[in-house]
Amino acid sequence: MRIAIMQPYLFPYIGYFQLMEAVDVFVMYDDVQYIKGGWINRNRINSKNGQIMFTLPLVKESHKELINERFIDMSQFSKWSKNTLKTIEQCYKKAPFYNDVINILLPLFADDAPMLLSEYIEKSLLQIKYYLGINTKLIKSSSLVLDDSFDRTDRLIRIVKLFGGTTYLNMIGGIDLYQKEDFEKVKLI
Repeated sequence: MRIAIMQPYLFPYIGYFQLMEAVDVFVMYDDVQYIKGGWINRNRINSKNGQIMFTLPLVKESHKELINERFIDMSQFSKWSKNTLKTIEQCYKKAPFYNDVINILLPLFADDAPMLLSEYIEKSLLQIKYYLGINTKLIKSSSLVLDDSFDRTDRLIRIVKLFGGTTYLNMIGGIDLYQKEDFEKVKLI
């Protein structure tokens, strides 16, 4: 059983979904600290003039809040939705599959969007994974009963073992975060 564990990202890059498809269980790691300035609630759109950044507005909170404790600023959401959809249309209207993709995105920009950041991202990941035909089970780490006294490596190992995992898969960017030997010791590589 192959397990991947990744923080949630707003409309993540294709490698995120490639990892999701390569495993049996994909854990959306949403009960860890929110990283301001990261990719959790922002992304970019390619335009003919370069990249355009967009950021899902969040309620101003302590930087110590966990991802699953962060709320979308619903007072700004409608304006953000209109502006972001307009930018997407201007940049991609002539792109192949535009109609397919915009139909996936429209429900995510509706006024009844989830108010919690992690729920919003989960909804978007589910929409996109179904469109791509990915059948991998998606689980939020916040839904698991975990002991928070473990360091980050031991916590990941416990999540993998919780699902009966025999292999932990990680993105190339995660190589510097963990020691391969820690996973070899418990036979997860």
